[in-house]
Amino acid sequence: VRRIFYSQTDGFDREGFGPTGAVQGFGWENIWVVATGVQFRATERLRLRLGYNYNNNPVPSRLSFFNVEAPAIMKHRLTAGIGFDVSERWQVNVTYYHAFHEKFTGPFVGAAGPVPNTSVSSEMTEDSGTIQITRFFDL
Repeated sequence: VRRIFYSQTDGFDREGFGPTGAVQGFGWENIWVVATGVQFRATERLRLRLGYNYNNNPVPSRLSFFNVEAPAIMKHRLTAGIGFDVSERWQVNVTYYHAFHEKFTGPFVGAAGPVPNTSVSSEMTEDSGTIQITRFFDL
């Protein structure tokens, strides 16, 4: 369990437009993150891994307009992996990451404030994978 303090981070702490009309920041809220994972040694050379992560959305819906380019809206993530010792000096790891679909909607915001009867939406799903080959050396 950890706490991320976006309200104390430059670029994330302020919101809306400044006096010059430039965007001041994303206006993200602080969030809690809960993560867990397990590793099971299936054989002497094979490891199986599974993980889960949850956090609340740091983007308030009223600020959707300012966060279209950086939609950090993912709440639930699942990871899986396999590690295999090819030999004493070589290891292969394969991982998969999935962030489940999320969507948020809020008003279009101009320099004068939210524009009535408008909306901006952002939705996202993420998938990625990696293959890592490691060579160990004696020092």
